[in-house]
Amino acid sequence: MSADEIKQVLRRTSIFASLSESEAVELAALGVEKTVKSGEFVLWEGDKSDFFYVILDGRIKIVKESSGGREFIIAFFGPGEIFGEAAAFQG
Repeated sequence: MSADEIKQVLRRTSIFASLSESEAVELAALGVEKTVKSGEFVLWEGDKSDFFYVILDGRIKIVKESSGGREFIIAFFGPGEIFGEAAAFQG
C-alpha cells in the first residue's frame, strides 16, 4: 500500500480520526507494513508489546485457547480496525 493509502486507513479509525493531515502523514510514516499468511499467528496472549496493529486489508481472527486445547473465537477485525492497542498503551 502507498503511504497515502495507509494514511487514509489510519484516519478512518476511531482513535486516529481527529488527526491533522500532517499528524496522519507522520504516523503513517512510522508504521511498518507486515503481510500475514492465513493461519499464521501475529502475537500471543501475554506478549509484551510497544506497538499495535491496524488492519489494512483482509481480516484477522482473535482466539483464546482453553487449558483443554479448545479454540474460542474472541473477535474478528477487518480493514481500518485496530487490535493490540491495549497492550501498547498500557506499557
